[in-house]
Amino acid sequence: MNKLLVRTLSGIIFVLIVLGLIIWSEYSMVALVLIIFALALFEFRRMFRQNDRLLFTVLLTTGLLTLSTAYLFITGFIGLHMIAIIAGSILLILALHYLVISNTSIRETGPGLFITLWLTGSLIFFMALGWIREPGNYDPAFLVILLSLIWVFDAAAYIFGSLFGKTQIAPSVSPGKTLEGLVSGMMFTALAGYIIFRLTSEFTALQWVMIGCVVGLGATAGDLFESKLKREAGVKDSGQIIPGHGGILDRFDSLLFTAPLFYIVILILKS
Repeated sequence: MNKLLVRTLSGIIFVLIVLGLIIWSEYSMVALVLIIFALALFEFRRMFRQNDRLLFTVLLTTGLLTLSTAYLFITGFIGLHMIAIIAGSILLILALHYLVISNTSIRETGPGLFITLWLTGSLIFFMALGWIREPGNYDPAFLVILLSLIWVFDAAAYIFGSLFGKTQIAPSVSPGKTLEGLVSGMMFTALAGYIIFRLTSEFTALQWVMIGCVVGLGATAGDLFESKLKREAGVKDSGQIIPGHGGILDRFDSLLFTAPLFYIVILILKS
């Protein structure tokens, strides 16, 4: 089958599954977030050939526990006291693993711990967008908007960068990223922001255009960061779970950088 056709079909199915889980309910959205974390952590482990299964299990468990705790806090099921207890328990688990159970060194533990903190931190911001409109009630609007802006940027940057790209942004990290692609992506994301303004009653047209530009910059930073990870690991893609698109890290690298930025900007504009 033609590679472009495979990429297109798998991309459509991927988008429908992701949006479907986000829109269906808060529980399916949280399940999606937990799946993204688990698969991304597994891809990182395989990319960097970290064979300590016990360390992976500890990081996976503490990461899933952190995300679940964050969801319970965001929705008001638990308060700061319980957060402190759970956070202390997580730190104790990590300390016991390093000091008592495992034979791995700080140098070996560091990368996995860093990627776990990065994934959980970014995904917590993404989850929190579901309650930023009205605390206590799940609303997937901003989650869908963020993903839509990212996908518009990625598509425009890829298409126009492939057609007209000549000026490389970071040739040592990602030779395929060009200034022409970046500018095109920013323009289309700003246009998408204006369309969102026409469809919603929140914020002004200028503010939505600004939000689109912030998403474009965050998506670029996320893509370059993941490209650097892959270059250091010596791999082309983080995985092969999505035909024609690579792995979970390949598909959600932009989200992992834009979610915190998007949340902060929305919070500022709503205040």
